[in-house]
Amino acid sequence: MRSKKLILFLVAILGLSMGTILAIVPGIVALSIGLPNAIVLLIFGGITYACSIQIAFIIRDQFEEIRVDPKPDAVVRVIAIDDEADILQLIRMKLSKEGFDVSTASNGDEGIEKVLRDKPDVMIVDILMPGKDGYQVVTEVKARLREDSPVTIMLTSKTEDADMVKGLSMGVDDYITKPFSPRELIERINVALIKGAKENK
Repeated sequence: MRSKKLILFLVAILGLSMGTILAIVPGIVALSIGLPNAIVLLIFGGITYACSIQIAFIIRDQFEEIRVDPKPDAVVRVIAIDDEADILQLIRMKLSKEGFDVSTASNGDEGIEKVLRDKPDVMIVDILMPGKDGYQVVTEVKARLREDSPVTIMLTSKTEDADMVKGLSMGVDDYITKPFSPRELIERINVALIKGAKENK
């Protein structure tokens, strides 16, 4: 693609250069050979220059045809499942600003429904929620989606080692305790996605 563009560019420069030369030279020569011949040469030079301009426009159109628009990076879809509205609002605001496509659910049952329907890339889930808790959400999602399960990050106020071990033993990719830094969450998501991509190769 680059070589084709380079060739077209060089042809355009050569065409314009030759057209300019063939337009100027006849005028100079005409000054020494008399008016009748000068008119013929000037007409010839003008036609040649006009043709070179037309060729340049055609080459420009060829550039437009072979231009390749860069493909945008795939948007990472994230669902946050938490019964605290302010936490969901914070996650949505911070992650959306970083380019993530964020959806939310306020309880486990709603979260499972959305995950199974939308199949997001990342699932951020709290442990303590009304209805199904975070462990149940993770268990059901992984049982239903299996290898298509999203990268899973538990975000919870439960700080006991036993809770962390339980989550990790269920296949959770990471475990973050509240209060948390949005920047840390974003970095953890990126690291988990990279790790998941390597494991799937």
